Amino acid sequence: MKLRTLIVFTVVAIMCLSMIMASAQTKGYVTEGLVGFFDGSNNLGNKHDKESTTWKDLSGSGNDITVILNEKCKWNDNGYFNDSTKVYLPQSLTDLINSNEFTVEIVLDNFTAKGNDFNTIMNCDNDWFSLFRRVSNNVMEFKNSQNPRPVSKGGTGLDYLTSKVTLTVTYKVGGKSTLYINGEKIDSKDANTAIGADKMYFGHDHASRNFSADFEYIRFYNRELSANEVSKKL
Repeated sequence: MKLRTLIVFTVVAIMCLSMIMASAQTKGYVTEGLVGFFDGSNNLGNKHDKESTTWKDLSGSGNDITVILNEKCKWNDNGYFNDSTKVYLPQSLTDLINSNEFTVEIVLDNFTAKGNDFNTIMNCDNDWFSLFRRVSNNVMEFKNSQNPRPVSKGGTGLDYLTSKVTLTVTYKVGGKSTLYINGEKIDSKDANTAIGADKMYFGHDHASRNFSADFEYIRFYNRELSANEVSKKL
């Protein structure tokens, strides 16, 4: 009887473990090295509070973001709708960007281009880090200090942004700076030095650089994700 009970318990445990593993694989994103995870449809982690200015870091690292709520920026069912407004990140995430290795993933929807020169998705005060669309030749571009910039093909930028899109940049000093869009590798360049960003933020308030969009997810990793890992997008 004891042996039968043990066998049944083992089978149940294996089934539960398999279900957990399957669930993890179907989440749509990698968890190893995740140090900032922001879900726009669940901004406080255990509930969705459309009146709260806190965007809780669900990675457990404590990197909560304080967002701006006003007549232009608000929570909706899908995420944080940002219209032409800078939202600053905690210093710990700026420090991450200035380390030798990181990954940033941003999931956007309902994008509307406004700026005449650029649509700047994520940036910093000294402009050493900038993920943006360049309007003149309609490309997606990743500025990373004075290193060569990964850029999409001419005329493709707005096409990527017209529907729900996952933008990913991976970075490793002495390795590569890589831009992915919807899990596809777009361009990769040598990453020779750390970026040296100052006060990271997302969104932009200047008429030459602004846009509006739902920020559905933002993820930060303390390592360079592989191409296979990036393809597991949400």
